[in-house]
Amino acid sequence: MLTRPRSTALLMGLLLVVQGCASTGDARAQAQQAAEARAPAIQSAAPPAFSLARQRTLAAVCATCHGTEGRPPKDSIIPPLVALPRGYMVLQLRDFRDGRRPSTVMQQITLGLTDAEIEAVAFYYSTLKR
Repeated sequence: MLTRPRSTALLMGLLLVVQGCASTGDARAQAQQAAEARAPAIQSAAPPAFSLARQRTLAAVCATCHGTEGRPPKDSIIPPLVALPRGYMVLQLRDFRDGRRPSTVMQQITLGLTDAEIEAVAFYYSTLKR
């Protein structure tokens, strides 16, 4: 049986964890809104210089985690890429590559990508139908 101080401490710890989880969701939403606000200039940019075949080849790396055509399994914690706004995706990939958005896996994947390749991947996923 837990003593009152221990049960109070346990309850407080649980509340902090729940609050932290809620904040993480809020932080993600705020980050997405901020990125979308920075994205309009990229949205209107011309299609990438790469052929559709090259876009698919570049995007194939993403399929390992994000699923075929950017559609991960239904209950996956990995976000879908299909039909994401092009500008939003360009900014996210650049932020991963340049270390502005922390993620060990995504940073390693994007480190070797040029701006043109990032734009090609973003263009490819933005044109797919949900």
